[in-house]
Amino acid sequence: MQYEKDMNGEFADMFKKLESIILSFPNIKVIKNAKQTSYSDEYKTIVMLRARTYCHNAFISSWGQGRKLEKLYPKLIGEGKIVRQLEFTNISQINENEIKEMIKESMILNMEDYELKQLKTQKGKK
Repeated sequence: MQYEKDMNGEFADMFKKLESIILSFPNIKVIKNAKQTSYSDEYKTIVMLRARTYCHNAFISSWGQGRKLEKLYPKLIGEGKIVRQLEFTNISQINENEIKEMIKESMILNMEDYELKQLKTQKGKK
């Protein structure tokens, strides 16, 4: 599991700090799998964490609402349809207040997406 690798690996200090910040929010679930550790609210994924040693030698946080967050948080990188990343090469780059704000904004976006989907489903039933 990636969780154990990150908990004990080269970037363990960054992983533990980010996880501590994320889990300071109530109702966030941890989902551990072979490639990454994901953190979700009741609606969907907020952020995924994992070390990336194969190309950038950095610790990566991938944000599920990244494309929508990138205007508010220009440090996010990536060209994907949805997800954007923050890369950290040392623990001093982790801004706790910024991460908390990104989590709050992600939770709002997740809830908005869910509610919009519910409205569309109800509209389709009429």
